[in-house]
Amino acid sequence: MSDSFPVLLLVLLAGVGLIVGAFCFVKSMARLETGFLLLILMVMLGGIVGVDAGSGVYPVVFRDIFIVLPLYVGVFARKSGQDELLRIPGEIIFVLVLLILDVVLGTLNPNSVSFIQILVALKVWLFYMPFLGVGMVIAGRPSLTTRILRLVLFWGMIPCAVGLLQSLLVRVVGYETAIGWFFGDNAIKVTQGFAFFEEAGGIYRIPSTFSFVGQYGQFLYVYLTVAVTVINTDPKAQVRTVARFALMAAIVAAIFCGSRSAILVVPLLVAGYMACGLLKFRTLLLAPLGIVAGAIALSFSDLNLLEYFSFGDQLATNYANDFIGQQIADGLRYGFFGGGLGIATNAARHVVSSFADLGYVGFESYFAKAAAELGWLGFVIVCLLFLTILVRTWRVFSFNRYSERNAVIAPLAIYIFYTVVMSFKAGILDTDPSNIFFWLFLGMLIGAGKVRAATSGDTDIFHLAELEIGQTLPAA
Repeated sequence: MSDSFPVLLLVLLAGVGLIVGAFCFVKSMARLETGFLLLILMVMLGGIVGVDAGSGVYPVVFRDIFIVLPLYVGVFARKSGQDELLRIPGEIIFVLVLLILDVVLGTLNPNSVSFIQILVALKVWLFYMPFLGVGMVIAGRPSLTTRILRLVLFWGMIPCAVGLLQSLLVRVVGYETAIGWFFGDNAIKVTQGFAFFEEAGGIYRIPSTFSFVGQYGQFLYVYLTVAVTVINTDPKAQVRTVARFALMAAIVAAIFCGSRSAILVVPLLVAGYMACGLLKFRTLLLAPLGIVAGAIALSFSDLNLLEYFSFGDQLATNYANDFIGQQIADGLRYGFFGGGLGIATNAARHVVSSFADLGYVGFESYFAKAAAELGWLGFVIVCLLFLTILVRTWRVFSFNRYSERNAVIAPLAIYIFYTVVMSFKAGILDTDPSNIFFWLFLGMLIGAGKVRAATSGDTDIFHLAELEIGQTLPAA
C-alpha cells in the first residue's frame, strides 16, 4: 500500500493539473485579456511555486501548453489578429523568415547530439516571436492596452515587494537564511550557489519570486517600462499615483537586486525617461521619498553606494574591451553552420540530466550563442534582425517624438534599445520574462506607430493621461 501511494498521488496531481490546464486553455483562447492575466500570474509567480514543487521547468511547460499556445490560437484565428500580422513591417518579416529558416535547417546539423537539446532550442529561439503580432493587436485597441498595462502594474507589485523584502532580509538575517525562507533547500539553486560579489560591501543575487536570479532583474526593467508608461497614459489619477510609487520602488529594487548590470542600466533608463519628457514634475516630487527609502535600506546594509557605481564604470570597461569580443570570437569558432541547436541554449541544461556529456557550452552573450549554434550565417542573420528592429524602432520613435503617442512609444523604444544592447553581454531573449515582453513591446510600439482612429467607443490612449476622474472622454 505504501509503495502505491506515491503513484496514486502523482496520478491525482496529474489529473488536477490537466483539469486546471484545460480551464486555462479554454479561457486563454476565448479572451485575450483573460489569457494575458493567466500569463502574467504564471510568469511572476510560477517560478517560486515550481521550484518549491520540485522544478522550475513545470510552470514553464504548463504555461506554454495551456496559456501561450491557446492565446496565439485565439488571437490569430480571428480576422483582427490576421489583419495585424499583415501590418508587420516587411523588412522585419523578411529577416524573421530568414532566421526561422536558418533555425529549422539547424535541426539537420549533424553536430546536434541530443533530440531534447534540439527541441528546447527550437522552442527558445522561435516560440515567443508571435507575441510581436499579439502586441500589435493590443496596440490597435487602446482601451485594451490600458487594461493590459494595469494588469502588469498591479500584479508586478508582488515580485517587486518580495524582492525588496529579500534584499533587506539578506542583510539582516543572512543570505542563506533569508532566501531559504522562500525556497527551502532549493535556495542554493536559484541563487547560483548563493553567489555574491564582494565589491562595495557585498552585492547579493536576489531571486524574488522567480526560479533564477537573472529573471528578477529582467522583470524589473519590464516593470519600469510599464510603470513609466502608466504614469503618462492612464486615465485614472489614482492609478497614475500608484504607478509613480511603483516606479520608485522598482528603481530601489533594481539597485539592490544583485545584478551588476543594474549599476549601469538603471541610471541610463532613468536618464532616457527624463530626456523623453516621461518623468514630469508630479513624479519627480516623489524622488525625495525614494531617496529616503534608499537611505533607510542602506542603513541596514554595508553597501557603499559610491564604490557601487564606481564598480559599474569598471564593469562597463571590462565588458567593452574584453568580455563581449572574446565571447563572440569563441562562438564563431564553431564554423559557418555552427555546432548545432542546443549546444549553447541555457534552458537545455535544465532538462538534460548530463548536459556536459551532450556537447553543451556556456555563453552569456546572445550574439555568441547565435554564433555557436547557427554559425557565421546565423550570426549575420541575428545581427541583421537586431539592426532592422533598431532602425524601425528609431523611425517610429523619431516620427512620434513630439506627439501624444510619445507617452507610449518612448518607454517601449527605450526598452527595445536596452534589450538589443544588453544582448551583447547576456542572453536576455532566452530568459523569462524578457523573451515574452521584448516581442510584445516591439509589437505594441509598431502598432502604436500605426494606431488607427478609435472605433466602438474606444478612446485613443495617447490622450488619456490628460483626463481626470469625472471628465468626459474626448470623442473618437
